[in-house]
Amino acid sequence: MYSALFFIILSFFALNLFKANFSDEIYEEVLTKNADGYTLYKWANDILPDNAVLISTHRAHAFYKNKVISYEFRNFKNSYSEEGKKYYLDSIVNENPEFIMYTSQNLNNDIDFFKNCRGELFAKKKNVYQKVGRNPFTKREKFDGYIYSLNKEEIKNC
Repeated sequence: MYSALFFIILSFFALNLFKANFSDEIYEEVLTKNADGYTLYKWANDILPDNAVLISTHRAHAFYKNKVISYEFRNFKNSYSEEGKKYYLDSIVNENPEFIMYTSQNLNNDIDFFKNCRGELFAKKKNVYQKVGRNPFTKREKFDGYIYSLNKEEIKNC
């Protein structure tokens, strides 16, 4: 019983993903439907200058063409102590980021260190990010994308 169900599920996912090998169009379609963050980073790759260093609130960094600095540290308790905050901000300044990217679910939330020290809005796109995953029955919410410029000196004062 379980082996038949397992085989059906495995076949469904294998066929769904394997078809990406047949053409570039199908490859794009498979990534868009199954790879979380793909459409967000595709948009960023299209509009950001070459070699731009980016801080991203999205956890999937593999799709960005250049260096990405994770913004996940803001989710941990030790990042709110003075010592922790200084450590993270100094580490980020050393990487010389030029932009920070948000989705509408992360923009201006309470744990955004850069809310008051980021630069001008560089780009915005409506419904650029759709939360996707391996579960085909998950509700696929859409979010806007925002990219702000950053100034190295302003980051030090956050």
